[in-house]
Amino acid sequence: VVETSVQVYTSGDRIMFSQRWVSGANNTAAGDMNSVLSSFPSFDLTYKPSSSLGCVGWTGTFIDDSTKGPHVGTFPSCVVGGNDGGPMAIFDENSNDVVVLSPASNFMMASMETSPKYIRAGVMGTGTSVPPGYTVSFSLTYGNSGINNHVTDWGNQLLKSFNKTTATRDADMPVHHLGYNTDHGSYYYYNPKNDNFTITLVELKESADQLGIPYKYILLDSWWYYKGVGNGVKEWVAMPNIFPPGNATGLHDVVQKTGWPVIGHNRFWASDTVYAKENGGLFDFTSNEYKMVAPLTQDFWNFLMSSSKAWGLYTYEQDWLYNEFEGVPYLHENVTMAREWLLQMGRAAEANGLSIQYCMAKPRHALQSAEIQAVTQIRASDDYLASGPNQWFIGSSSILAHALSLAPFKDNFWTTQFQPGSSEGAIINEPSPWRQCIVSTYSAGPVTPGDGIQYQNKDIIMRSCRADGVLLQPDRPAVMTDEALRADAFGSSSFGPAGQVWITYSTASGMRFDHLFVSLSSVPFPFSQRNLTLDLQAPRVDKLVVYSVDTQTMNTSTLVTQVLSDTTPLNVPPNANTKEVLLYHTSPVLSNGHAVLGDLSKYVPTSPKRIGTISASSTSTSVVVNGAPKEDVEVFFFNTKSGKAESQSCTVSSLGACTVTLTITNQ
Repeated sequence: VVETSVQVYTSGDRIMFSQRWVSGANNTAAGDMNSVLSSFPSFDLTYKPSSSLGCVGWTGTFIDDSTKGPHVGTFPSCVVGGNDGGPMAIFDENSNDVVVLSPASNFMMASMETSPKYIRAGVMGTGTSVPPGYTVSFSLTYGNSGINNHVTDWGNQLLKSFNKTTATRDADMPVHHLGYNTDHGSYYYYNPKNDNFTITLVELKESADQLGIPYKYILLDSWWYYKGVGNGVKEWVAMPNIFPPGNATGLHDVVQKTGWPVIGHNRFWASDTVYAKENGGLFDFTSNEYKMVAPLTQDFWNFLMSSSKAWGLYTYEQDWLYNEFEGVPYLHENVTMAREWLLQMGRAAEANGLSIQYCMAKPRHALQSAEIQAVTQIRASDDYLASGPNQWFIGSSSILAHALSLAPFKDNFWTTQFQPGSSEGAIINEPSPWRQCIVSTYSAGPVTPGDGIQYQNKDIIMRSCRADGVLLQPDRPAVMTDEALRADAFGSSSFGPAGQVWITYSTASGMRFDHLFVSLSSVPFPFSQRNLTLDLQAPRVDKLVVYSVDTQTMNTSTLVTQVLSDTTPLNVPPNANTKEVLLYHTSPVLSNGHAVLGDLSKYVPTSPKRIGTISASSTSTSVVVNGAPKEDVEVFFFNTKSGKAESQSCTVSSLGACTVTLTITNQ
């Protein structure tokens, strides 16, 4: 017996569809991972709506189909489903009306089967039995505040239903501090350049200290631990040739010598893992008849997290998530096990004060994180490769990540164009190092260069952070604008810009400063206050100044300013150059005619980690500047009455702040 129900919330903007298996059932498998074994609700896609609809559907690996981006188009051709599928936002062509259709519980097995004629929601078709009382739910939510705002509202509702807060993410050190990365595409990926990696990383630390680059942690990718069958994980400790003398001792030694806590990469477990009872270990795993296995009990994760914290683990990175879900049959045949696998991991991390980063996740993994407080970060892009595909296109994946309170991570990047001797070979080059750093900074997630020691570009790196390594980020990740999504869906520039056009903001002293990112945009477009609606119910109405500097040089002599209004919009030029990035910022005009432009040496000049209290009077404007002790900071102002920009400087005190004041002179 399957009991179905429909719950309409009193607010009228949310419908919950549920199916509950009252007595359970056996022998239920009814297809592959793209089908469902039950169906409620179902939607008829042959119905022709009265107005044109578009949609954006998150799908595939890295929650955004790797480097391809989400499925964006006209409805219903853009509908996504199956194992790869996830939430869909369906929007009206001529209004801000949006609905989001998404799984709402038991996310690892809640699925939507699709065809040109229908959407069927239910339990993934590979489930071999369903226990009594098992329930899957799907939600349909409505909003009239635009695509981004409603997806955020949907996410907030989902998180609230599982009591997940932003507290762990907000306190997660790697999300808010500069780090160093050894992942795929980095200079030292499987490429130590010394007898062992301890020597290399100590030399890197010494070089960074001499240059004044304040890395606060390191991401160690897959090159340090033991591999087994199918190149899976045999034992998650250091090999002696990597970190002598090996095991936990070698890891603890390099952490002590560098002072860097670790984001530790892990992949799928090999069938010959030493931890499994079938191989003489202490813990229950799935059958080793397959090359991939998965742990079955909480005690394994408790052991792994507690023993790893002892050597210096700070964040556990679970990579190869979709591979393990698909490669271990038990995880997609037992309808409760995949969820339990991730819950056990999360409980152990939380109990040991560790955070978790998901990598190679599909949308169902991201949705499952709503139940797991310890999951704070998610890779929002494919692996970085200099000269590779447009891996930095994270403006769309960041929409879903932010809605689920996950810090999107762009992966590592180079800050020097050519780096001979790298792990990727001599012909590789990074055409736009500054864009890589801008994208990482505007992700509001981890920022982790992966340069060779001699190729670290301090000038570019330090545009992302303060002298103490605190990242100068916006309040939230930059995301593709509604206008860009509409233009993509309906194939018309009349909706706005085409290309990578993203929006975010920072808040300082209770004031909002918007930031517009433009790259690979082929057509000009106007930008005004009516476009500033992210996380707002209505456009901005205050008087604003919009300004920019050249992002490659960050030379303040390139500063351009303009008063912004709906009648005097900013005319953004085409930006089809493959290297170029345009960054525009807005600042509210104060009562005395000043606008605070902030620290123009940084990509986010008005980050709240830099700009504190702003005070305006008839005679002056004062700004409290946040920073590292002894850090020299120059703050720029724009005087709307004289049409001139001026600056004042101060040196941060031992208390972490100083004050600059600009006096108003007779015009």
